Amino acid sequence: MEERRVLVDYSTVSRWAIRFLPLLEKVFRKYKRPVTAKHEKAAARRFFDKAMRDHVAPEKVTTDKSSVNKAAIEAINQNRDVSI
Repeated sequence: MEERRVLVDYSTVSRWAIRFLPLLEKVFRKYKRPVTAKHEKAAARRFFDKAMRDHVAPEKVTTDKSSVNKAAIEAINQNRDVSI
């Protein structure tokens, strides 16, 4: 907008976001591809394995309560016989 010398206040942009973002989300959600839990679990497992390879094993892991993360951590714990 500035390139075209149109002055827009930040509150105007905020109102536009409040009004149009839900509409954009609805349109884009149609094109969202589903992902499988197996793929997500494998990705979470790779992430945790890489993190623990590059750093020491953590005493405690805090996650977003995702069942995929929990399953990956449990699988790692079973292989290590150590509870994280």
